[in-house]
Amino acid sequence: MTQAINLANFANSLDSSGGVPPTQLNAVVPVSKGGTGAATTATAPFAIKGANSDITSLSGLTTALSLSQGGTNATSAADARIALGLQIGVDVLSPTGSGANLTSLDAGSISTGTLAKARLPSGTVLQVVQTVLSTSFSSSTRGSYIPITGLSVNITPLSTSSKILVLCQIMIADNNNWPEGFHIYRNGSVVTPTGPTTSLTPNNTYAAAGGGNAINAGMYGPVLMNYLDSPASTSTLTYQVYGAKPSASSANLVVNPTTAGGSNSMGGSSSIIVMEVAG
Repeated sequence: MTQAINLANFANSLDSSGGVPPTQLNAVVPVSKGGTGAATTATAPFAIKGANSDITSLSGLTTALSLSQGGTNATSAADARIALGLQIGVDVLSPTGSGANLTSLDAGSISTGTLAKARLPSGTVLQVVQTVLSTSFSSSTRGSYIPITGLSVNITPLSTSSKILVLCQIMIADNNNWPEGFHIYRNGSVVTPTGPTTSLTPNNTYAAAGGGNAINAGMYGPVLMNYLDSPASTSTLTYQVYGAKPSASSANLVVNPTTAGGSNSMGGSSSIIVMEVAG
């Protein structure tokens, strides 16, 4: 038997768009039938318009989210770092690298940490080493340059482009009109230039001091030497003061003397300082 449909009641149940209002449905429409499978938006298995706080994963995306959408505009970690300006070895240091390829790092923006000495600008003093000789040195050797024992210093440059500034103060005493001459040596070889050739032996010097013409006329004071050396080396270097008394002299070569011209002196100390300067 066929049941009659009350068309009037059915028509009254339609909304203004001709659809069936949700209030007239007695069951949830499944997704397979074109529904949501949920009775409320809170339990619906899809993102709703506006803010969503319950999305835990996304699948099925084939296009990378742009930066303006909160993404990286990339589908790989390497491309993402490039898009974000964080390329390893270019914008940021590699965890195990030296950062030698960084080209746009502004050193003025570094507020903490240590900047490698080799990255400092030309003219920067990279290290300073000093030796002070406080005891008296005396030698009867005459006519040739000999090392002043205790007046030497070692330094290991950080770069082959560095220069080494050598500063020396040598306290001497002279008498009987025979001067004392001095040179700076590096690893046993002279590095300071010579002055004009003289009739004495040795016949040249870099720095010298002498006394008066009278017998026992004395001169007491420091001889100062400064020289900028270019060793082009990163090996350990030994700088030492060498001194000489002319072969015609009867007096000893004396550094940090206790007497000068037959009189007492104040003694004093001598020193040699080396500074590595970035090239």
